[in-house]
Amino acid sequence: MPKGSAQMAYDRVICCADSVGIRNSLIETVPPELAWRGQVAGHDEAAWESPNIPNLYYAGTIMQIRDLKKTMSNVLHGFRFNIKSLYNIIAERHEGTPYPSHRLAISETQIADKIIDRVSSDAGLMHQPGFLCDCMVVDKSKNEVRYHEGLAVDYVLESDFGKHDDYYIVTMEYGDFDGNVFSLEREPHPEKAYNDAYLHSSHPSYAWQSAAGEHHISESLENDWRVHDHCEAQGN
Repeated sequence: MPKGSAQMAYDRVICCADSVGIRNSLIETVPPELAWRGQVAGHDEAAWESPNIPNLYYAGTIMQIRDLKKTMSNVLHGFRFNIKSLYNIIAERHEGTPYPSHRLAISETQIADKIIDRVSSDAGLMHQPGFLCDCMVVDKSKNEVRYHEGLAVDYVLESDFGKHDDYYIVTMEYGDFDGNVFSLEREPHPEKAYNDAYLHSSHPSYAWQSAAGEHHISESLENDWRVHDHCEAQGN
């Protein structure tokens, strides 16, 4: 070893840098691929991994290329939820730790209660509408549903989650509308909730990555669909 040099062993490297810093100083021999005018780190893979450098993952505002100018991965109240998901993805890939899940019986009541609680209380689904989701994987042989929270929709579709015979995703979505969302004529019928403009819950079902159906829950201006709990909390 040359005089004045040091040898170090490491398991992981964490570098705090912007896209320019990563390009210029992090890896000189194989620069990470950049996107969007060369200003944002490229990561075509849905797990926020560099497309040309395996095991190089991005966290923070640099995650935004997956939903550039669509949701809020470029700011703290968006990318903090992406980072939580990335942590679980890395733990699964490199430590063999399964992506966390809650196990539910195949019961209409249990599943409905779980979904209603999540869309009424989870900030990640609210702040990353249409981008982050929950994923329910149905295992009829065990009569159970594995409920996974806070994944990117694209990751579900591109990963092993999307290879299951029967799975559902739960997202929060805005509908299509022009003008002021608060001055639109509302759609009162629950079976026509797909016409709602304001943020509401959507539940597409999939079979081998092919959409088999979709269900919408009517919008709530209070963003809380826990009807009975809400009434009890108000003393009604």
